[in-house]
Parts: sequence; C-alpha cells; structure tokens
Amino acid sequence: MMTRFPKLVNYLLVMLAIGLVTLLFSPIGHEQKQHEQPTPAEQAETQAEKLKKTITKSAKGKGRGSSRIHRNSSPFGEADSFSLLKPGDSGVDQPHAAVPEMAVPIGSALSHGHGEEPPSPGVEAAPRTSDLHPEAQENESDQLAPIPAMSREEKELHLQHIAALTDAGERQSALRELSQTLGQQVDLELASQTLASLSQYDDQALFAREMVVALLNNKNPASAAQLISRTGSTQLIMENAGMIGNAWGAMDPQAALEWAATLGQPQAVNLATNAIVYSWAERDLTGAYDWVAQVPDQQLKNDLLVRVGRAMAENDPVSAVQWAAQLADQQTQSELMSHALQLWAVQDMAAATGWIDQMPTGPTREQSLNAVARQWTTTDPAAAINWVTKSAAPESVYNILGEVASVWSRQEPETAAKWVATLPDAAARTQGIFSTTLQWARTDPAAAMGWVSTLPPDQAREQASVSVLRSWGSSAPQAALAWVDGMRDSRQQQVYYEIVASQWLSVSPAQAAQGIANSRIPAEIKAKLLR
Repeated sequence: MMTRFPKLVNYLLVMLAIGLVTLLFSPIGHEQKQHEQPTPAEQAETQAEKLKKTITKSAKGKGRGSSRIHRNSSPFGEADSFSLLKPGDSGVDQPHAAVPEMAVPIGSALSHGHGEEPPSPGVEAAPRTSDLHPEAQENESDQLAPIPAMSREEKELHLQHIAALTDAGERQSALRELSQTLGQQVDLELASQTLASLSQYDDQALFAREMVVALLNNKNPASAAQLISRTGSTQLIMENAGMIGNAWGAMDPQAALEWAATLGQPQAVNLATNAIVYSWAERDLTGAYDWVAQVPDQQLKNDLLVRVGRAMAENDPVSAVQWAAQLADQQTQSELMSHALQLWAVQDMAAATGWIDQMPTGPTREQSLNAVARQWTTTDPAAAINWVTKSAAPESVYNILGEVASVWSRQEPETAAKWVATLPDAAARTQGIFSTTLQWARTDPAAAMGWVSTLPPDQAREQASVSVLRSWGSSAPQAALAWVDGMRDSRQQQVYYEIVASQWLSVSPAQAAQGIANSRIPAEIKAKLLR
C-alpha cells in the first residue's frame, strides 16, 4: 500500500494540472476575460480620442478617388443617416472662440472612401520609388517611357545649338526638348548651366517650368526644388513653388514642409505651404488638419483651413458646408462655404439653394449665393436669375445678376448682353455689358462691336468698345481696322484706330508695323504709332 501511494499522488497532481489547463482555455475562461473591467489607461481615453482613432483607421488603406463631383451621385454619399444642421443653428457669420473639431465632418468624408491616388494637376504625384514610404510607392508602370540617353558632349552641343537660335519659337521648342532629357536623367548641373546661359526671362521661365514638370514626372520633387533654389531668382521660385509643393505634398508632406520653410520669402513660403497642405489633405484629411491646427500664425492658419476644407469638399461637399459653418473667421468661412456649396449645387441644386435660403444674412450668405447662382446659370440661366432676384439682399442683387450675365454670355453672349443692358442699376449694368461683350467678341467681334455701337454714349458703351476692340485687335487686327474704316464719326474713328493698332503692335510688332503702314490710318496717327 505504501509503495503505491506516491503513484496515486502523482496521478492526482497530473489530473489537477489538466483540470486547470482546461479551465483556463475553456469558453468560460474567455467569457470571464471578456468581462474584465477596463484598465485605468482605457478609462482615461476620451470619447473624442476613440473617434479620432476610428477615423484614422478608416483612412488607412483608402486612397483618394477622383476629386470630381459626379452629377448623379448623392450629396450624402453613404452617410444616409447623417443629419444636416439647420443653417440658422450652425453659427454662420457668428464668432467662435476656437477652430472647430474636425472629427465628425472629416469622419463622414473619409467614411465615404476614396479610390486610387490620382496625379496632381499637370504632374504625376509621386517621387522616385526609392525615396518613398512603402505606403506611397507606385507601380513602376506609371513611369514615363525613357528618353534615349545623351552623352555630356551631345547635351552641350544641344545647348550651343539653342544659344544660336534667333527665332523665339524655335528656341523655346528646343528648350522643351532639352528639359525632357535633363529631367529624366536628373542632370541638375547642365540644367543650372542652361538657365544661367539664357538671357531672356521668358526663356528662363519656360525652361525652369519644363524642367520642374519633367523632374516631377520622374518622381523627383526634391531635385525640382533644388534646381529652382539654385537659380536664386525670387520670381522663378514664386512661379514654381506651388507646383512643386502640390506634387511633393501628396508624396511626403513633412519633407515638403521642411523645404517650404527654407524658401525665405514669406509669399513663397505661404504659396508652397498652401499647395502642400491641399494635396496632403486630399489623401490624409485628418493628418493635414492636425498639422494645420498647430500653426501659430493665425492668418496662415486661416488660409490653410480653407485648403483643408476645399479638399474635403471635393469628396464630400455637404460635410464641408457644415464644417465651414463652424469656422470663426468670417473671410475664411465665406471662401470655403461658397466653394463647398457650389460643388454641392452640382450634385443637388435644390438642397444647396435651400441651405442658402435658410442662412442668416451677411457676407457669407451673399458670397455663397453668388457662387451657386453662377453654377446654376451654366444649366438654367432663367431659373438662376429668378432665384437671385428673390433671394439676394437688395444691396447686392444687381451685382450678382451682373455676374450671372457674365457666365451666361459664355453660352449665349448676344442674349446675355441684351438682357444685362436692361438692369436698372448703373454699376451692375456697366460691368455686365463689359463682361458679356468681351465674351461675345471672342466668337463674333463684328457683331459685338456693332451692338455696342447702338448703346447710349455713356461709360458702359465706352468701356465695352475698348474691350471688344482690344480683343479684336489681338485676334483679327486687319478685320478690326476695316470695321473702323467704315465709321462716320472721325474723332471716334481716330481713337479706335489707335486702340486696334496699339493692340496689334503688342501682339506681332513686325507684322503690325507693315500692316499699319499700308492701312488707311491717318498719317499723323501712323507716325505716332510707328516712331
């Protein structure tokens, strides 16, 4: 009996161990673990932080789709249960103490999802694959077809050939060709040498721009930035900072912002930063907003909030409208609200105009009404005019109607011009006639000038005549001079001769000089123009 006791004890110990293991891994054990109280760290987490994490998680793995609003899409996207705030309760035109929380509007926008990351305007928005974070890498099939390599000697001979060209068109065409080669081969040394050798600023500007485009298409924004900085030209930096910032911000916003801070000139810094934030917000709305919220300069922050809001509006104009209603700065609010409502109107005109009709009076309402009215005019001018007449404030109704006529003139310039001439407000009528006849002159300058000549001899007629003749003098100067030849008022005729001839000389000096010499322009005017 005593010899068997240790075996019994061992057996019991083994069974006890098996029981404990079974208990720990049984469903009951899991259920008990699931019902454990949250840790102090979990209890300390606020509801806002949880929502932010949800938004961030939702944003991951969802690239940005087309920034275009489709006419047949719902203004609410997938958020059918998203309740609209009443404009009167939203704080439009009312002061607020702080920048509004982005969680709900941005979460709504991101929950709609996006498609593939598209290129930024004019360039492919991606750097070299080796420079990218893994999430930003793109397929090598997106690369441009390689240009056959040129030797150093061939490039320098090409540069010498360009320097010898006297015709501006041929020279700029050759510069474009060279920029493609140098951009794909990332030859910054010869590119800088080329820029330094160009004596005409137009050539410098064209070559710099083409080099930047080529380098961005080669997925190399850092080299584009380096090239422009090497020039030391404030004007070249200003002209290209936005394009570089827009492309780089979609790839690596932090690196792009570090570059923008080195530009020195405040205007260039702001231009690049705005472009970076916009393209950043297109693909990472919450990340861009979080950075903007920390910007100490209030004016710059307001500008950047507009960029974030515009990026939101491209995908979800309804959420952008609601968020804009919470902004403290009136100018920022007006700019973003009007833009978002215009995009909303493309989707649902009735909903957008209904929102505006409920907004409290003030600058934001009038600017938004103007933007939506212009959008509506592209599809139904009569309906837009009727709505503006009923909804706009008395002090702004005619100014808005004048802008409506300007948009209308792109489709029916003669009808729009004749209608705007009936406006009772003199300032709106003058501006409306100017803009509609200028648009008319682009398609039928003779008819536009003929109609302008029938107007009463006032400021509206004078301004419209000058704008139509300048446009005509650029596009068909000989026909414009022939029309002036037929005028009966000799004093007015001399004024019109000078307008047309001066415009012709500004566009094509050599051809104009010969044409003017052989024209019926009086000798004293010819001498004045050709001296």
